[in-house]
Amino acid sequence: MGSKNNPAARGTAGGIKKLGGKIVKPVYYVGKYAGHGNYMAGQFEDGKMIDSGGVPTPFADIIPDQAAEA
Repeated sequence: MGSKNNPAARGTAGGIKKLGGKIVKPVYYVGKYAGHGNYMAGQFEDGKMIDSGGVPTPFADIIPDQAAEA
């Protein structure tokens, strides 16, 4: 029986995506006070958020470059 805390049994972290050749990192967006809710959004390394219509795009909705080409 394996341990749930065994580092060898864990998968790789999928936290980094590339969009237009730029690295996109997941960040926690707190938009509760603006009526947007709280969620993980995408942000470029230079600090600019990826937005769609003035609201940051959820990180799960960002399609990386490799997936778009396949």
